[in-house]
Amino acid sequence: MPEAYPARTRRLSAVIIAFPIVLIGGGVALKALHLGWIGLVGYLVLAMIMTVALVRAAQARAKATGCASPAMIRYNNRMMVASMLYMAILFLSIFAFKHWHLAGPLLWAAAIATAAPVLGMVWAMARLVIEESDEYLRSRIVRQALFGLGGLLAIGTVWGFLEQFELVPHVPAWAVVPVFALGLGVSNLIFRGDKA
Repeated sequence: MPEAYPARTRRLSAVIIAFPIVLIGGGVALKALHLGWIGLVGYLVLAMIMTVALVRAAQARAKATGCASPAMIRYNNRMMVASMLYMAILFLSIFAFKHWHLAGPLLWAAAIATAAPVLGMVWAMARLVIEESDEYLRSRIVRQALFGLGGLLAIGTVWGFLEQFELVPHVPAWAVVPVFALGLGVSNLIFRGDKA
């Protein structure tokens, strides 16, 4: 196990570094090459492959360090499925909105369908807290969630007042999920070696 841990940590680190590079690079290439909808589908597939690679690398590291509880593995799988659905539905909804000129009930359905996988992510987080039987891991999960939520509330409040006084541009409401996820990631780094 001592030899496997550094290898899995290096693999996870490589995937974490590659993830934004590949997605940003793919996005730049897509825009520069004017590949149209075929390029967008290819980009969507690339994003899904990178998501699977990230989740699998994180699970391998968690197993190597003894932090892979059954509840956490189920959570990772649920989040991966929800993320893939989100990417696919978001792509389809935007494509339909721009090219098929959705209106009325179809437009409402497209907007709600795009939000549905995010609600699945929220459900997966709630299930993790409920299903995790290890008290230390559950406590850590709750603290990370509170850190992410606190960060979201602080950033949202400050940005809201800056926006109110027309000092910054408007940010769409859907941005709360990425900001919360960023807070979870930061809290994971902060509380990594925390024992209590």
